[in-house]
Amino acid sequence: MLLPIAGWISLIASAIVLVEIIILCILYRKLLKKTKAPKNETLYAAAGAPVGAALLGPAFTVCAVLLILEAVFYLWLIIRFVRLLKDTVDDAVQAPVVPAEPEPEPLPQSEPEHKPEPQPEPIDETAPVAEVEELVRDAITISEAHDALSDEFALHLIEEDPTNDIPVEPVAIDPAHPGETQPLSAEPRYKNKTIINVDTLSENFDNYSHINLDTLKAKGLIPAKTDFVKVLGRGLLDKHLIVELQDFSADAVKMIVLTGGHAIHKK
Repeated sequence: MLLPIAGWISLIASAIVLVEIIILCILYRKLLKKTKAPKNETLYAAAGAPVGAALLGPAFTVCAVLLILEAVFYLWLIIRFVRLLKDTVDDAVQAPVVPAEPEPEPLPQSEPEHKPEPQPEPIDETAPVAEVEELVRDAITISEAHDALSDEFALHLIEEDPTNDIPVEPVAIDPAHPGETQPLSAEPRYKNKTIINVDTLSENFDNYSHINLDTLKAKGLIPAKTDFVKVLGRGLLDKHLIVELQDFSADAVKMIVLTGGHAIHKK
């Protein structure tokens, strides 16, 4: 901002000085002509000389003095301006560089607390019996049974056949050594497996029928060589049945128990 103002002031001052120099030169030229005029020309002032002709000398002197004073003033002004500019540059150079403040380090984010997953409540195997008795009905569909009880709850309603706990240690004769015997596995190995649906049992048996492998084979519902049957839920059950077979689905257990029957696991 300071440099443009100083430039305009210098330009105006130079123009004024130039005008004054031109005026001074004009006055000097006229004064020189007056000095070279003949001495006997005494009637010059009275015969028509310009009124200001007598003032050429003093005017020239005044203009010369003013021009000298202005030159001195402008010289002083230039010197002051140069010193001011130099001081400004020195201050800018000597100004201490303030280091930028370091950005604060981000605070470490604490890891979210790990909440332990809720453990499922253990199922009381003795309490459900009374609750199921209140839900017993004459007939039930698979959709109704599915909504009435949970699968985990239903699997705890399967009863165990008492004969499953009788320790049996069958033996087999080794063909290579007829005189020796070896114990068989206590777990039976099933070779012929099949399935049967609850609605099939309801259609082929009466109320309170006892159903097992023999009764199913007698009615021709499973092949004669079958040694493993799994009961599945389907359709409608409207009978109270006692089913003693090898495996049950959760929905089949619900349908059998909710109609007042029993699902018994038989090995």
